[in-house]
Amino acid sequence: MCRMLVLVGGKNGVRRDFRRKLYNSLIRAARRDPYSRRLFGEDEESHRDGWGLFAAKIGEAGVESYTVYRSLKPIFEDDVEPPFLAYEGPLVEMIHARAASTGMPVNMFSVHPVEASSPDGYRLLLIHNGSVDKEGLARAVGASKREKSIYNDSYFLARFLASRASNLANASLFEEAARYTKTAMNIAAFLLSPEKALLVVGSYYKLLDKPEERRGYYKLYIGRAGGSIVYASSTIVDYYNPAPGYIEWAEFPNGSFDIYKVSGAEVVYEGRISIGDYQ
Repeated sequence: MCRMLVLVGGKNGVRRDFRRKLYNSLIRAARRDPYSRRLFGEDEESHRDGWGLFAAKIGEAGVESYTVYRSLKPIFEDDVEPPFLAYEGPLVEMIHARAASTGMPVNMFSVHPVEASSPDGYRLLLIHNGSVDKEGLARAVGASKREKSIYNDSYFLARFLASRASNLANASLFEEAARYTKTAMNIAAFLLSPEKALLVVGSYYKLLDKPEERRGYYKLYIGRAGGSIVYASSTIVDYYNPAPGYIEWAEFPNGSFDIYKVSGAEVVYEGRISIGDYQ
């Protein structure tokens, strides 16, 4: 039960006014989400259980700097602007506004992006919309009872992906992860190591008992504008379109994940993997 936004800035950079429009549309979607109300009920209209972001500046050496921000305040009550707003070069940005699923903790450990490390020392940062099998993933990564009391399902998904980091660009990993999905595994994951940096953005959701309402809520959009790529939760586009006439939006295929590699001063699209058509 979350709203998310991912920006992949092209080699020609990103205009700051464009980033601000995207950010403001996410704030509006988090404050009032008609899709959430339709699927979950009148009391579930806002995403107020914290928010966070990851932003990385890309330069000649690859990832030159990055920042992570998390807050337990709702994004629509916080007064923090996106970092690097004056920077108009290539970047990767992931922003997430959270509405905690029933039974999940509301604490700083559960605000996205959640982080995990791979056995090889890679660092993975994840934002996630939907719910996955926390108990099953916790068993898969050998988590303790104490850890299960502190962390949410998305954290154990991050640990699961990090434990298989060398396979992050392969469909087999997401086919394996999909077996733990309860409602949706809409994600953006950034993997950072001294040798490489990868970004994976994708969508997998189940229609279950309310196919129309679930598709409305969980569908992901991809947009292109001025050499930049944007991925956005449905509410952002359908109700609060941040740049009408400027961004060319399309619905992202369910069961698909896009792969990007940071190469020099660029974020290069590596292709799309599919784990099947789940519509």
